[in-house]
Amino acid sequence: ESVQKLITLYFEQLTRGCGHENCTNYDCANGKSKRMEPSQAAAIALLLAAKGTSKLCKRSALPESQLKTDGSITNFWTKWSSLLQRSVCKNTVNTSLSAKHTSDQLTRYDSDGRPEACPFSNLDDALHWIPGRDDLCVPSIPLTASVKPARDPSSPKLLICHDMMGGYQKDRFVQGHSLFEDYYFYHWALIEGFIYFSHQFLSIPPPGWINAAHRNGKVALGTMITEWKDGATLCAELLSSKESVVQLAQQMVTMALYYHFDGWLVNIENHINSALMDNLFTFLSLLTTGMHNALPWSKVIWYDSVTVDGNLKWQNALNKMNQPFFELCDGIFLNYLWKVPLLYATATFAGHRRGDVYVGIDVFGRKCYGDGGYNTNKALAVIKQASLSAAVFAPGWVYETQPKTQFFHNQDKFWLLLEPYCPVGEPHALPMVSSFSRGCGEMMFVDGVLVHLGHWSNLSAQDLQPSFFSTMLRNDVKCGVHLESCSVDNSVAYYGGSSLRISGKLMTLKSNLPASLRLFRTEIDSTPLLVSYSVLKDDYHSSVSHFLQLQCTGNVLLLDPYDHCTGEGEVYGLPVSGELPLPDGWPTLSLCRLGAIPSPHSNLLHKTFTGNEHPSEKWNTEYFIISKAYLKGALTTIGLAVMPSLKYNVHQSHDFKLNLGELKVSLLSCKCCHISYIKMKDNKQTNEKALSANPRRTAHVRYR
Repeated sequence: ESVQKLITLYFEQLTRGCGHENCTNYDCANGKSKRMEPSQAAAIALLLAAKGTSKLCKRSALPESQLKTDGSITNFWTKWSSLLQRSVCKNTVNTSLSAKHTSDQLTRYDSDGRPEACPFSNLDDALHWIPGRDDLCVPSIPLTASVKPARDPSSPKLLICHDMMGGYQKDRFVQGHSLFEDYYFYHWALIEGFIYFSHQFLSIPPPGWINAAHRNGKVALGTMITEWKDGATLCAELLSSKESVVQLAQQMVTMALYYHFDGWLVNIENHINSALMDNLFTFLSLLTTGMHNALPWSKVIWYDSVTVDGNLKWQNALNKMNQPFFELCDGIFLNYLWKVPLLYATATFAGHRRGDVYVGIDVFGRKCYGDGGYNTNKALAVIKQASLSAAVFAPGWVYETQPKTQFFHNQDKFWLLLEPYCPVGEPHALPMVSSFSRGCGEMMFVDGVLVHLGHWSNLSAQDLQPSFFSTMLRNDVKCGVHLESCSVDNSVAYYGGSSLRISGKLMTLKSNLPASLRLFRTEIDSTPLLVSYSVLKDDYHSSVSHFLQLQCTGNVLLLDPYDHCTGEGEVYGLPVSGELPLPDGWPTLSLCRLGAIPSPHSNLLHKTFTGNEHPSEKWNTEYFIISKAYLKGALTTIGLAVMPSLKYNVHQSHDFKLNLGELKVSLLSCKCCHISYIKMKDNKQTNEKALSANPRRTAHVRYR
């Protein structure tokens, strides 16, 4: 009801306005926006409620009697209610539309009434914080057990420490904002975790960053920092008694649990009285132990600053002066002014825990090895040679110092330079759903339908990002097509603000050997799967054919959207299509080519798992159910294979493009296996009965 009420308020604001002549709200009929037709306003109201991209005017000047909805919003709500619920669950803080603004709620709002995340600036606020009174800032995406990173003390890893313009910039807006221009990170496959940094006492990562990190299987850490004279005063108060030390450690663990982040960076950059050092050690030990008990995968990392005698003296290495801190937590973040010989001395000193030493690299340079910027890769290269981990500090340099209109180009340039020296990322687990949204767009689509025309930004709406970058495209001189690029297309999307656009050239070489596009690295044991993917219909009948490619340790599966199984077997475990030829050069025993589920069964699946009666008019979505028998070994890579169309005669080379809108891969649970009883020759009524008999049919699928 609260969601419907919020949509209604936006609808009234867009169609009738707030009544204030001097209103400046862009999404108000009395403001900068033109008065909308009811059908258009209903769609925009849905988006604004789900995305939080606009404020509500503080008070309407219209009489209450005039604030009555007409049939447009009522009909729209009836049609789109399930869609909205799925949209809210996926892309926003799940309590943001239903939280009550009571006197006990401590959520902070800006002057326009937008909820915003904020840090704790002093010890008193931190000690007196009470959980449960800031629900708007609680992220919605947990770090699920299947993607929690393993703790290997000897394996090199990479962290990024996000220190940009003092922190809490536009990313502080819990429900996003209406500007496309902002800093975005989407190379998650190259890192282990994300640290949110500001110069406030306790920095809680904004929910957008936590949601984006967790959706990509990475940890998100907050920061505790004390600095200079004020920091020394705060530390003297904190460390003056065991009671305050215990209380703060407990509070910081509770904060991590409440705000759903995964640990802390502890940075004490001020002198500590030597008489208080025992209490500092106690605090660090309690914090680490408490975090591990609450979240076994959590991390507490010490910054190389204060030494064992309480002096502020950066070591730029791991040695006896900071070793006790290292032993009390999960790792140490070394200062940036190291020299190469210190790296090897540190690796020797750390022994089997050398992977827990994160060597700092300042992207702004500041006397750092390599001078930062686009030379950051030089520092990372020598750190890798020493078998140590690394922490890239202030990667927002790309946004702060380079032309903002070229941000995505420069961001890709920066990370492609680092990629050769980054550890191999953790594989993704199931369920896996991605529309390839980076959490921003020039327009908004929901299940292929345009619902908003205008810029928006919300990191909570960022989807699972690809695992491959420079090695994404795989061509061969014998291929009949040559893949040239895979880029983000902001002009069309299946869900969110963008899709993947694959561009290439059809060659005159008479070969149907496919080129491939690698998307996701996985590690999935042989198990029944439900798979679907969506391609723009405009690209469907072109001169090339595309297949979803599942690479297993023992074979390759090509999921064929053009060929629909018409046999009499069960839908569960579709038979291989034996009539279509296999690509040249593929051993027949190592490749299986499977057909898609035909109508009406695919339409029933679409309705069951998305809530939509009819598939999108602009996108073609095909479903595949794969039995365990066809998966020879573990599933390791998911991608797209592209080859010349069998029905197209190539006389001269020419360009082609494909837009991939969404990919879904899920375990087929025992409950979902009710589908296995649907025969290909059964009628629609029987199928609907079998599907509706399963009350938990969506339990393992993150379908919206």
